[in-house]
Amino acid sequence: DVEVEHGLLLENLLDLAHAPFTHTSTFARGWSVPDLVEFHTRKLLGGNWEPYPIDMSFEPPCMVLSTIGLEQPGKLESGLRAGECKNHLHQLHVCLPTSKGTRLLYRMSLDF
Repeated sequence: DVEVEHGLLLENLLDLAHAPFTHTSTFARGWSVPDLVEFHTRKLLGGNWEPYPIDMSFEPPCMVLSTIGLEQPGKLESGLRAGECKNHLHQLHVCLPTSKGTRLLYRMSLDF
């Protein structure tokens, strides 16, 4: 359980503009800070982050599903989509509101 409102937690999970600053010891290790980060909508509640190889979506009522491409860890290739990468990190975050904040359920899997 985390002491934060579930909507704020969902919003933070969906906004990856902060990735090269805060995830330097995990999936964004070695990523340079781009001049611009854009989200391209591919479906109603999802899309991909450019220049990152990350596809993600909001799945109502309270889930964020993401696929992170790991073709070349530590190096960004502009325009590369997660589906074009050889290896992937799959994440599911379920944010359940509680009286004290949010119960966060997390599932992670690798396909290599």
